[in-house]
Amino acid sequence: MALSPEQLGSLRAAKLRSIVTTRSGPGDRTGGSFPRGAALLDAGTAWVLIDEAGPRSLGGVLAWARRAGADQVELVLSGTDESVAADLARRASQCTRPVTVTTDDATIVAGAPFPVVLDGPQDVDSLVETIRVSGCEVILEHGIIRGEWLGLEVCRIEGGALDVGVGKSDREIARLTHASMSASEAIAAVLAQIEGHRRAGAPFHPMRQLCRERWVRHQLLAEPALVGVSELAPIETTVARQNLREDHPALAIGHKVDGAPVLVVCTVGADLDVVPLAEDTRRARHPEATMVIVHPADLPLPGSVVSVGEWYGIEPTVIAVPPPWGAPESLPPAAL
Repeated sequence: MALSPEQLGSLRAAKLRSIVTTRSGPGDRTGGSFPRGAALLDAGTAWVLIDEAGPRSLGGVLAWARRAGADQVELVLSGTDESVAADLARRASQCTRPVTVTTDDATIVAGAPFPVVLDGPQDVDSLVETIRVSGCEVILEHGIIRGEWLGLEVCRIEGGALDVGVGKSDREIARLTHASMSASEAIAAVLAQIEGHRRAGAPFHPMRQLCRERWVRHQLLAEPALVGVSELAPIETTVARQNLREDHPALAIGHKVDGAPVLVVCTVGADLDVVPLAEDTRRARHPEATMVIVHPADLPLPGSVVSVGEWYGIEPTVIAVPPPWGAPESLPPAAL
């Protein structure tokens, strides 16, 4: 019989109390809830247990610890992939306050090295040109060449072949429905389906809501002066985006008029892992750069997102820019 969320929460809380008691002895500790885990505050130390942690779990942990008034963190991972655990440990090691990552059997997790930037597919110049001619932006990330329309991926070159579609399922369908089309015709067919939805002032639609961080970045690549830089180029993060629906900052590197490098971090909403991921990328790719977090003016940036920077001893500059999607011509029924 599957356990209810409440039962799972109670089990995780009991497990964490047992771990903390074993490692630190008995004590009067304050408990708290945490997604897929549990949390305890023990004399200035935040203990956080996470089951099957994802690669972007650290920011939420640091935010919880800050709210709890902790000055150090013990992150306990249970059932977590080893590579994910090592990635979290590397990012935790960059904090200026003590942040330790262990497994539930008390093994200290060593941080992984920075990931290598992969080259894109070779001998695909004609396909890349097809993407450009279609009006899409060409973005190379994690070894994949992507064609984006206003920040939304509509095609990709992977393994020397061009796939079209918005997301994995759409690409699989397109292989069948567009099999008789040329590459340019297939891209045009996808764009015909989304252009009316993904444009400034369009009515509310899922295609308008996806990957808005990248839509903001697209705007800044065309108008870098909006954030006070003379030029911008997109760069990949050290952690790959899992899917199109995931909140994931879009980064770009630029230079001020005086030549000083700037890492521009585009985000939308309450993504608590923005600073840890951006700082990891900055250290890996451009350690000399300062950090600027950019958000659309119609969606205020929660203070908790930026305050995570306290764990790294940094206070990023925050800039609001006009939302590239404008005001919708109509809202969904639930918002009326």
